[in-house]
Amino acid sequence: MKASIDQKKKEHCSVIEVDSGLSIYHTDAEFVTQIAFLNSLSEYAEQQGLKTVIYIPTLETNVPGGCNNEQPTAISMALTKPKWLQIDLEGKLNFFCGAKEVWVENGMESAWFDPNNPEYRSHFLARVNALAKNTKLSGLWGDVPIFSDTFGGWAGGGPHSKYKFVAWASEKNFGYTDLPTISDANAKTAIFNAWIQWRHETLDEWQESILLAGEAGNPDFIFAAEIYSVDYLDGYWIGLDGGFKKNSRQFRVWEIDSVSNTGAMNYATVEDFRNKIAMNKYAVAADNGQHSWLFAYGNTPLDSGLVMAAIAGIGASPFDSKTPTMTQTVGSEYRTRWYQWLEEMAPVIFDYKRRAEVGVIYSSSTRDLIDSATGCAYGMFTETDKNPTDDDDWWAALGDLSSLVLCDHLSSYRGIMNALNTFQTSHKVVIDTAHGLQSLDGLKVLFLPSVQAISEASALAIKSFVFNGGILFITGKKIPGTLNVYGNVYSNPVFKEILPLTLPANFVKGHGRGFVIYRPDITGRSLFKGGSNLSPPSSREYNDARDTILQVIRQHVRETVIVLDEEKEFTDRVYVETGASPDGDVEAIFITNLEGVKQPVTDTNTILNVKYRCPDGKEISGVNLYTPDESKWEGSLSGYTNINGGQWYNLPVIVIEQFATVVISLNQKTQVPSAFPTLNFPTNWESSITKGFNFIKNKMRDASKPKPLRYG
Repeated sequence: MKASIDQKKKEHCSVIEVDSGLSIYHTDAEFVTQIAFLNSLSEYAEQQGLKTVIYIPTLETNVPGGCNNEQPTAISMALTKPKWLQIDLEGKLNFFCGAKEVWVENGMESAWFDPNNPEYRSHFLARVNALAKNTKLSGLWGDVPIFSDTFGGWAGGGPHSKYKFVAWASEKNFGYTDLPTISDANAKTAIFNAWIQWRHETLDEWQESILLAGEAGNPDFIFAAEIYSVDYLDGYWIGLDGGFKKNSRQFRVWEIDSVSNTGAMNYATVEDFRNKIAMNKYAVAADNGQHSWLFAYGNTPLDSGLVMAAIAGIGASPFDSKTPTMTQTVGSEYRTRWYQWLEEMAPVIFDYKRRAEVGVIYSSSTRDLIDSATGCAYGMFTETDKNPTDDDDWWAALGDLSSLVLCDHLSSYRGIMNALNTFQTSHKVVIDTAHGLQSLDGLKVLFLPSVQAISEASALAIKSFVFNGGILFITGKKIPGTLNVYGNVYSNPVFKEILPLTLPANFVKGHGRGFVIYRPDITGRSLFKGGSNLSPPSSREYNDARDTILQVIRQHVRETVIVLDEEKEFTDRVYVETGASPDGDVEAIFITNLEGVKQPVTDTNTILNVKYRCPDGKEISGVNLYTPDESKWEGSLSGYTNINGGQWYNLPVIVIEQFATVVISLNQKTQVPSAFPTLNFPTNWESSITKGFNFIKNKMRDASKPKPLRYG
């Protein structure tokens, strides 16, 4: 134990996730023994300056020997604690036997508990409180706060969930007195759609309960929920939606998955690497100001390094892990190099707020109501063909049905972000849920990609954004905002002030000081080349869609950074973010080099030329380059040159393997005295000007003539 902690300290880790086997069911006596062990471990880690969080599944337990020949045994939860288990809409208990998931062994039972069962809640929350009160642990890493669907049903039924759902529906004046039936689920009726929203909210309430139980034992005890559903369809299937977070103190650990559960991102396409970046951005948006913690799954230091770079670029903290095992690293030297560098660069990486004047709306309700009904089964990445062809752990378990290009809203939202990344345009995700729309402050352009379901309050915020000068860019073949967040059709369209009821092919309209642009021809499919088996767009269709977006961006958003290749040509093989220090005296450019994404990822040194625009009234006083790359091409950069006396500078040439941060120090711009000669006005200048005005007023106007002729 001590040797492992000492090793983590040498590797410059700051937090250790401890897995002491609490995913296995423990009796009360066994749990007391665990507390003593965890207190000793966490106390030693604290002495070494390290924080510890204990890993526990919040709604699952595994019982070795709990199954025999696919049937529960006498020690299984299905037989000893059946009332604790989740129940589906047909009354079936939520458990399964054997290796249907990678963490469950043959002969083992995986049992899933109902977060609304009072007895289970009391049992679990009491244990959380005891861990907080009786150990030196910093917090709890809570896995799988979900309604599991591995057993094949719609979990969230049963008497306790019925009680909670009916009470929730009563508060909203829905009038439901029972749960939906399986027939409702198949037909996607109004009660089923409402129940889907309720599942998001009840799981969020469960997570907050865990947080409060820990804080009751120790006010500094944190709760970090592990979330793997991110923005794709899993949020619909399992109920866990990261956009729903009631308590701002709650942390999350985002398990951003890879194209292969063993090969990680080694054989990802560049487009799917950008999809990974988009998922990172969603996670940061969902945390809504709380610091983000993201899995940096990798297979080798090369693909893992690019994943780590993309996480650092957005200002989140990476959790280094060799897929699929959380407790392993792709290499001790690699981890040490990266974590030591992040430790040294922490103020720049984590405190510099990332710039974004472009927002892309993600609609949880549209995913649930529309994408789930259009043949989209999953939607994590685009490319479904295995690479290598014998990779049995490839992400697309359902083949082409897994591809995000089948998801109307999801592919449009991701496709726009894919385009923006290739344009080097900083942007952010704006999440819309039944709880409301995130802030639009600071945005100049807002994309509404194939969003059909939206609340009246969110629609009002969008209309106000346009009225006050914003540019709203709408895509999708169907009229946006036709449904509320529960799937009911609006009798009075929520966007009637800015859109005609019958939309033409293309549409542009002013509203207040802003504009609305509608392009139904721009779809998610037109913005992705990947998904080669699913009717990829023609080159013309692909380029036209991207050019239209780029034209709007260039007209309304001021560029601040342009990254060029060695030949000084614009490159789309980089991922660029920009940020500034809290006082605005230092700016940073975060560059992830995607040149090595070549299936498999290769080692590469790339020469880049960078153009940088200073903020108004400032000038550069120094430029430094920092990198965690093995090459260590870093240090003070001299030779930056101003372009024609304006705000643009050519920065010195940089060499980058995977990630670099360019830090630019700024001063107030020196005011250059005017080059114009001094004008010597005559001493009687006031009298001369007065006479001139009187002549215009009295001699050049004829009050007898009609306007405007009377003004000369």
